[in-house]
Amino acid sequence: DFSLLHTSIFGNGPKIYVAPDGLDTNDGASPETALKSIQLAVDKAVDPGTTIILAPGEYRPTARINIDNRNGLHDNYNAMVCLDGRAVINCDHPTHGHSNNPYQGVRLTSSYWYFYHIDITNASDNGMLIERNKPTGGSSTDIANATGQGHDNIIEACNFYKNGDTGLQMKNMAEYNYVINCDSYLNCDEGEGDADGFAPKISVGTGNYFFGCRAYLNSDDGWDVFYKKDGAFGDNQTIIIDNCITYKNGFLDENTVAPNGNGNGFKCGSDQGAMNVYMNRCLAVCNKAKGFDQNHNSGDIIMNNCTGMTQTSISDKAYSYRIFEAINTAGGHKVELTNCIAINDNDLKDKRDKNGVTKPTEHGKNGAYGRFEVDETLAGLTVNNCEFHKAAPELFESLDHTQLIAPRDAEDNLPEMTFAHIKKGATATGYNNAQLTAEALIDTGKAVDATEYQGLPVLPIKYLGTAPDLGAYETTPETGGIIGQPVAEKAYTGRARAIMTASGKIIIKVDGGAVYDAAGQRIK
Repeated sequence: DFSLLHTSIFGNGPKIYVAPDGLDTNDGASPETALKSIQLAVDKAVDPGTTIILAPGEYRPTARINIDNRNGLHDNYNAMVCLDGRAVINCDHPTHGHSNNPYQGVRLTSSYWYFYHIDITNASDNGMLIERNKPTGGSSTDIANATGQGHDNIIEACNFYKNGDTGLQMKNMAEYNYVINCDSYLNCDEGEGDADGFAPKISVGTGNYFFGCRAYLNSDDGWDVFYKKDGAFGDNQTIIIDNCITYKNGFLDENTVAPNGNGNGFKCGSDQGAMNVYMNRCLAVCNKAKGFDQNHNSGDIIMNNCTGMTQTSISDKAYSYRIFEAINTAGGHKVELTNCIAINDNDLKDKRDKNGVTKPTEHGKNGAYGRFEVDETLAGLTVNNCEFHKAAPELFESLDHTQLIAPRDAEDNLPEMTFAHIKKGATATGYNNAQLTAEALIDTGKAVDATEYQGLPVLPIKYLGTAPDLGAYETTPETGGIIGQPVAEKAYTGRARAIMTASGKIIIKVDGGAVYDAAGQRIK
């Protein structure tokens, strides 16, 4: 039988109060006797289930906040939350070079922590770093053996901005962490080219999950999944990115390109090992270089109902998608794109030979919406019901991409928008005066069922007609944002724990590492 244990995200341990005008001579036991130092509150959090409650306002730490050797429990989380407004950790760090910088805003090596409404800005290095500890003089073996560290943390409705390196990074086998409705933006290193929005990379563990997040205006990439074999960590790690947006990365602000940044939206790996990246309903828009970037990855790339768009005005070498390198089929890996679109004017503007064929490497070369390259002749590549050349700009309600970074709603969800929503009844002119229609994008997709992927359960793609629409948005008058996931009744065996976050969202975790939503649908 299915046994469900309901658990608040707030544990049953002590509460410690912190305020910008608190005093470290206080006991922190009440709002009236709040501490001033967040680090002191962490140091006092010796019991599982401790909740650190930050009053709204600005905090000015001069050193990184270390959360080490302070684990919660799977059914008794520790927490750091601001329940009335936002707590802004505005770091007052000394200047330090980019290499080996110890000045992260928060370094989290513990497990079973929940963060809510915490902003981290002006850290000299990462805004937040989640990792396992490497002891002084230790090795990768020590990190691999530290299995109690850096896992099952939940980061919800937090912002990471104007930090000196990546906003939120995971490495050194950090695994099964959940990042929900967070934004990471305007992060920039001193070289203006190496700060990402989110970076589960280098030596990261498996099972990390992003939902409803945005990465924009970072000096390097939006999501950087670059694996490095140095350190003897294993590759073949899996990351789930669901309903997320990457916009104008490789920029210093909305109008200034970062001179040294790669500027990719979703950088899906490296040439040093396999990373498995699974994306549902994600958007990559107007990034400096490539939106969806294979980047030599020898692992899987699975994309369902994704939307890519760029503009030649950013760069004549900007791509919405670029997947053209050999796939490691000998290692059992694949690249699969289903129901995806590239918004462009390729069908009308592409140059063609006498047979009406465009060279595969020249799609978008002569249009206003940048280049596109997905080599469908690659062994191991499957393209299902995608439209990469006839999703013309005229077929959408709006291409005002600034909507992507509009304020979130009161529940911290992505904003409602009309950008990239299919406009029913719209038409456009294509090659040889052929008529392109919005209806060709509606109910023409392939059903994407729930599945077990690399040992992780993933959700199906919800649709409302006879089949899914193409792209990230389902056409329905009731849906303003990226469409939610389906509700269905299921029965399960084993035990599960429903964790209710501060915003009322429910993460249901099942023995074996799976995560379910309130309706019983597997999230992870």
